Amino acid sequence: MEEERLKDKILICVDCDEEFVFTVAAQEYFLEQGITEEPKRCKSCYMQLKKGKRLQQKENRKRGSYNRHNGNSNGNYRHYYSRDYKK
Repeated sequence: MEEERLKDKILICVDCDEEFVFTVAAQEYFLEQGITEEPKRCKSCYMQLKKGKRLQQKENRKRGSYNRHNGNSNGNYRHYYSRDYKK
């Protein structure tokens, strides 16, 4: 069976509706990685999305440490076993 020859493709970004090129090199990379879908976003929209996810993960980690230590982030933790604690 003869291999299908890859060509640069013009795609439309789902976020900004601008055209972007899905290059042969990018297509080959996707195939090597086992990615079967074409990209949905241009590079700048993808980077913004990725940056937003990183910021959200950072905020989630901050909240997680707040909950994990049962106190606020400046180190003033509530100690339930102090002698001043009343039920």
